[in-house]
Amino acid sequence: MVEQELAVSGMELELLGYNKNSFMRYLVTVTFLFFFIKSYNQEDYTKIIEPNIFRTYIAAPVNILGVHYEHKLKQNLSIAGKIGLNSAMGISSGLSEGRVRIQTSLLSSVEARYYFNIKRREERNKTIQNFSGWYLGLEPFVRTHSLFAINEAKKDNNGLTGVFVNLGFQRQPPNRKIYGGFYIGYSPVVNSMSSTLNSSEIDRVWLNFLFGFVL
Repeated sequence: MVEQELAVSGMELELLGYNKNSFMRYLVTVTFLFFFIKSYNQEDYTKIIEPNIFRTYIAAPVNILGVHYEHKLKQNLSIAGKIGLNSAMGISSGLSEGRVRIQTSLLSSVEARYYFNIKRREERNKTIQNFSGWYLGLEPFVRTHSLFAINEAKKDNNGLTGVFVNLGFQRQPPNRKIYGGFYIGYSPVVNSMSSTLNSSEIDRVWLNFLFGFVL
């Protein structure tokens, strides 16, 4: 009787050991597949350019806090719309010396972009996620007169319209919801929205660095 119980216990232990080993093999297999699929998706996702991309961003030294929408036309072509608050800052002199002066306007634009190195980045196995790469852009813009001001009177004569030709770069790290970049541009066409501001006095060159989030 005791020998039978021992035999049964041994069978139970063998059965339990078998089940444990099977479970461990199953766990290892599932873990391997999980990491394999995850790694495959991460590598593949770097090649994805979504048809509609929404972003929020901040930029400087041309201070902008805004939203950005980019629509894919082709693998290397897009149309982008931007709108945001543009703040011009300065330091007061005279009686108010040292005080920061701010004029804030609304800046909006539509930009046609050609990403000229997308194919090369793909061939070199670099990410092109959501148009990560260098581009040339043509950007008509409108800047309104000041909406509000801090430490000085609001200006009603600083509105502008024009077109910038840009060279830029942007990058979204793989599987991240952040992005960054910069652009430099020249405006061959610029017009003042006020008769008191001469177009020749307007700065036609801009250089901006930006950081933002992909929504």
